[in-house]
Amino acid sequence: MRTQVIKILDVMGCPDSQRVSLATFTLEGEAELWWKLVKKEAGSSIVWSWSMYSDKFDQKYFPDSIQEKMVSEFISLEQGSLSVPQYEARFIELSRFTSDLISTPSMKACKFEKGLHPGLRSRVVPLRLPTFEEVTDRTKIIEADFEEMNKTYE
Repeated sequence: MRTQVIKILDVMGCPDSQRVSLATFTLEGEAELWWKLVKKEAGSSIVWSWSMYSDKFDQKYFPDSIQEKMVSEFISLEQGSLSVPQYEARFIELSRFTSDLISTPSMKACKFEKGLHPGLRSRVVPLRLPTFEEVTDRTKIIEADFEEMNKTYE
């Protein structure tokens, strides 16, 4: 839900000054009650920035225990039986909890490469691609080529 709201706010070009109002407007049920209580406890003099709201939201819905679990899963993440697009999606989902572990484009690319199947990794690493996007694009091409070759030899 949260990522969907952020995507909508980004597409709308919503300024930070209006993000909290629009994001909290979408809350329902327990989340809406939680937000009303947070605002009441903070007092009416508080002007909520997007950063303040995001931190509070994450504390409630992504507590340290969950974040630690996600970081741990990210650290050990490997492609396994996933396709490259599936591995990429899981990588992106978990990486939002690990910005300090992959703080540069090259670190992000390197971490993704390390989790690839050895056959894919051995073809991608020598290319020394500097960004995550370039690594994922090239890896998808190589995976598709492998699949095409396997069909030919079947």
